[in-house]
Amino acid sequence: AEKNSGAKNEAGKKADDKGAKKDAKADAKKGEAKADAKADAKKDEPKGEAKPEEKPAEAEPEEKPAEVAKPAAALPEPGEPGPAYFAIDDKGVFMLDGGSFTKVKKGPTKLVKQMAMGGDGKPYMLTYDGIMVLDGAAAKVVAKTSYKKTGSVDAFTVTPEGEIWTAGYKGVGHFVGKKWAMEDKKVLGDDVTLLQGVAVDKDGRVWVASSNKLHFKEKDAAEWKDADLSKAMERKPFFDGITVNPSGGLMASASSAMLKIDGPTAISAVELPTDMISSFGLLSFAPNGIGAVKTGVKMLARIEPGGGSTAYKRGDDFQGTRVVALSADGQGRMWVGSDIGVSVIGPGDERATWMMGS
Repeated sequence: AEKNSGAKNEAGKKADDKGAKKDAKADAKKGEAKADAKADAKKDEPKGEAKPEEKPAEAEPEEKPAEVAKPAAALPEPGEPGPAYFAIDDKGVFMLDGGSFTKVKKGPTKLVKQMAMGGDGKPYMLTYDGIMVLDGAAAKVVAKTSYKKTGSVDAFTVTPEGEIWTAGYKGVGHFVGKKWAMEDKKVLGDDVTLLQGVAVDKDGRVWVASSNKLHFKEKDAAEWKDADLSKAMERKPFFDGITVNPSGGLMASASSAMLKIDGPTAISAVELPTDMISSFGLLSFAPNGIGAVKTGVKMLARIEPGGGSTAYKRGDDFQGTRVVALSADGQGRMWVGSDIGVSVIGPGDERATWMMGS
């Protein structure tokens, strides 16, 4: 059984309409630019005809109106501060909210394999009994798993529509309408033995990371295909997981690289700070696109929504010799669960460490 202690934080759920207002203003300016351009074009049109014996003067090229840059898709801005959740071995799941800790009712006490924000904005966790949703200081099973039906489940994802996809010992699972539909892992290839992660992109395409390959199938399709990674990686990958990046596309962590996936033919490596031995894993994204990832034995990195990253070193920014859980929140923090407790990096230059038992 995997014994993890960690922290997950739910970003604020209230997105304001600033992005919509910016889009409206940009569209208005674009319309004005087009109107002005048409008016200028009419003024410059020649009115007389050229005489037959004379070569008509070449008209000066009209100046094209300056292109108005399209506004980028607005990511949700941080809303009101929300709770943080911690899964602690043999103790249970606890919620930190308003400065105090509360034990989550009906939560598991053992074997919390994964905690993650769903595409529907709710926090979920993968437990021995199945996939549970957290609602304040209470938890309930929304998709029960069993050895007979699903086998052991190792990873899951929840779409914006609330559909659940899983990857595990028996293969790929799809839970919708209170029923499981299972596909044996042999559909991914005879050489596939271990599934490491699952994610669904904005086009409804399902992706699965096995030990050394990325597999995908189009929305409502039956056939699985292998993605071509030759342009993105020189070495054989050993995948740790795959997740949705709210800034766009998916990201997959392998032992020696981080991959950005914008489609089956658009997969590229992402440059991130690392130490002497790169070891990518524990990838997490907040709903507003801030990411957190382990990049080395002694290093973590924060991924910015618009590109770029910031490195954080063990001893200076966080404590512990073994990081077992990592999460980013929309307020700009990184929550680090390690063998000695919990470290909180940010916002800004703020740092905190809570030792085991404190």
